[in-house]
Parts: sequence; C-alpha cells; structure tokens
Amino acid sequence: LGRFQGDTAQEAMQRSVLSDLYYATDGPNWETKDGWLSENPTCDWQHVRCALIVGTDEELFEELDSLSLNDNNLQGTLVSSLANITTWSELKFGGNALFGEVPEELGALTELSSLILRDNKFGTIPNFFTGWKRLSELDFANGFYQSAPYPNTLYLTGVDKIDFSNCSLVGELVPPPDLVTFVDSLDLSRNGLSGTFPMRMMGSSFSNLILRGNNFTDLSTKDLRLQSQLKGFYFDFGENEFYNINQFHDIFAAQGNFGSLRADHNRLTGSIIIENPTWTLIDLSYNGLQGMIVPVISELYVQHNNIQNLCETCLPTTIFDGSHNAMIGTIPTMPSRMAEFSL
Repeated sequence: LGRFQGDTAQEAMQRSVLSDLYYATDGPNWETKDGWLSENPTCDWQHVRCALIVGTDEELFEELDSLSLNDNNLQGTLVSSLANITTWSELKFGGNALFGEVPEELGALTELSSLILRDNKFGTIPNFFTGWKRLSELDFANGFYQSAPYPNTLYLTGVDKIDFSNCSLVGELVPPPDLVTFVDSLDLSRNGLSGTFPMRMMGSSFSNLILRGNNFTDLSTKDLRLQSQLKGFYFDFGENEFYNINQFHDIFAAQGNFGSLRADHNRLTGSIIIENPTWTLIDLSYNGLQGMIVPVISELYVQHNNIQNLCETCLPTTIFDGSHNAMIGTIPTMPSRMAEFSL
C-alpha cells in the first residue's frame, strides 16, 4: 500500500492545511486530538478518515476523505485552506464554538456529500452550493446568527436532508420555474421566513417537513407529489400565520399510510374536512376552526377552537382533546379503545 506521506508534496500540503485548522481553532484545547501535528501520516490523525484510490499505475494510495470534529471544543474560525484538499466527502464541525463567516472557498468542494456546521456561532448562512451534485446532508441547525435569505443555490442542488432550524433565515422562498431537484427531509423551524411555502420543493418520497415557528401565511400545493404508498410522513406547520384550512385539504386528501400533521397555533378558520383515514396524529389546536368531518384516525387534537358539534365518525380511536371549544348537543359514543378523552 502506497501513501501520500513523508516529504511528498501531497502529504506536505495536507499536513499544512490540517495544521492551519488546528491552530485557528485552539487545537491544544480540543477534547481529543491523538496524532495531530505528529510525524505520523495525516491519515492516522484522530478524526481523519482516508479512502483508498487507484493510481495511474494501479498502485493503491490513500487520500483524505472525511474530517469529523463534531463536539470537540473547537474555538475559532474555519480556514479557507480546507478547500485545497479537494477529495473531502464529509466535513463535520458541529457542536463547537466556531464563529465568523464560513469561507467562500469551501464552495469549490463540489464532491462533498455531508457538511455539518450545527450548534456554532457563525455569521450568515453560506450560499455557495452551485454544482454540488453529491450532497446528501446539510445540518446547520442553531449554527448561524445573522439574518440572511434561504440560499438560492440550493434550489438546483440535489440533497436528501436539510436542517436549517434556528439559522436566522428571513424572507420568502422562491424556487425557480425549472426546479428539478428536491428535498426529502427539510427542517426550517424557528426562523423568520414568510409568505407562501412552495410544496414543490419537496420530493415525491419525502418524509419530514418542519416549518414550526416562522411567519408563513400560505401553503402552495401546486405540483405536490405524494406517492400513494408512502408511510410515516411528519408535517409540522405549527406556530405560523396560516389562516385558511383549505390550504391543507390537498394534503388531507392524499392517499397513503401517513404519520403526523401538526398545524397548531395558527389562525386557521373554516371546517376540517379530512378524507383519508390513515393519518396517525393530527393537531389543529389553538386556531379558529368551526367544524370538522374526520374519519377514524388514532389521535386528534382540536382544543381551543370554535367547534360546536361532534359526529360519530369524528372521534379518533385512542386520544381526543376537544376542550375549550363551543360544543353543544349530544356526545357521541366513544370508541372502545379510547385512552384519553377531553371536552
């Protein structure tokens, strides 16, 4: 097995880059750092992973592939020289005390599949994702503290999972008409986003969409792609400014075996009409709803609305909370498996 090591140019460059990072992030006080700055090849330094490649003469070599420094007490700034190592597939710096701006030079790392910057103190969220075709995960949750719009270069970038919760995002989401790549799991909770959320951003096999704690007012279900056999969806639209329950009817009517939908603490009015009986949990509490037509589901929360009547088919099978409404008339027969019932 051959290695880029010793006094070769490649090993020298890699050693220089990692040394830059070490000193820029208070390396002596890292939680763990076995082998760093030693004479050992950089592939042997703790938190560094290398991948085997085949050289031009079919000799095997190792190249730097992954750097995982999550939760390791890094304090300081990321260095632009990280981009000099073009073979990275994963960079993980979550759970540290990094600050300043993420170097724009990292935008050249188009082979990255995972970039983890969660739980830090960076400035504005970067917008350098043009050409990133291997990306599968971006986790920036709680990592950015200066207001910025959603990165528009992500609209045309294939990515499976995005967590931008509590990242100081503001403004509206405006994907281009030629949007061709979609997200499977998206968490934009606890930001300052507003306007209409375009469901066409989501792929046909998506599993999670979390928008809680923003200022969204509308939900565009145009080109909504929900496959009939999907299971375990999780929608969370709570604590926004949604005002019309009709915005959700395309989702309620979708076929499949779905999980949970939460739209509590909005300004929803009108009547709940849910045609698909395969939802596990629906939470529409703390709104201004007046009525409901709901088939049998497992859990239903509609407390603190203006609902007046219940029907036999409106009760879920296990948990129902309809307290703090304007109920009148006869209480229907409760299902035999009902575990909790509140009016």
